[in-house]
Amino acid sequence: MTKASVLLNLSKVPLLAPKVSEVPPVPSKVSEVPPRDIFPKQPLSEGDWVSTDLSPVTKAKVFLYSAYSEDRLSRPAVLVIGAYATKSGTALSYWLQFSNGNITVGKAEKRSSSEHWNLKYTATFFTCFYTKSDNHSRPVRIRLKETGQSCWSPAISVRTRGRVPGHPKGKFAVCVKPLHYSYDRALWFAEFIEFHRMLGVEHFFFYNHSIGPNVERLIGLYTARGLATVLPWTLEIR
Repeated sequence: MTKASVLLNLSKVPLLAPKVSEVPPVPSKVSEVPPRDIFPKQPLSEGDWVSTDLSPVTKAKVFLYSAYSEDRLSRPAVLVIGAYATKSGTALSYWLQFSNGNITVGKAEKRSSSEHWNLKYTATFFTCFYTKSDNHSRPVRIRLKETGQSCWSPAISVRTRGRVPGHPKGKFAVCVKPLHYSYDRALWFAEFIEFHRMLGVEHFFFYNHSIGPNVERLIGLYTARGLATVLPWTLEIR
């Protein structure tokens, strides 16, 4: 077969289009927009536990109970008493409002109690350092959340605690652990109070999770005499 006939035969072979791999379209670059802050509805009454919604990342909530201004540290701070996941290393943020209306957002440092018995949550102290810009303003409201999440906790009030010059002259008060399981042993309860009054206790703080009718009436008598304060304790930890 001559060279010319080979070229002639090749010319009769139909040409196939080259195979082109399908390349997915390059997505357009979308600028990352930080999540918009969400402020949940405030509870009808203050003084009880509040929390964030369940985090989709850590599957945990941030619980807050009370907050106090702290002036004994190297910088001014607000100390929040609450609860948080025992084993979470997630960073936390605070939202702090001052009496002049200014708001600052910063990092909240946490210190968890070692007495957690490997439960999901443990008592936690949140320290929120801030910079004083106005000597006449003071922190009044604070919120917490996991950094990166959009939903803050409801706000709780910040109690102002100042230094007392000289020797302490305050009353001797006792905080009693929460009463629960519909506690109704009125006689034992009265003995507890009167025994500690003989030891010098002048005021009692009780936390009411659930109490029975007899103890409720007894606490009412001590409260009316100015010897006791009853605080709510609705802690929904699962």
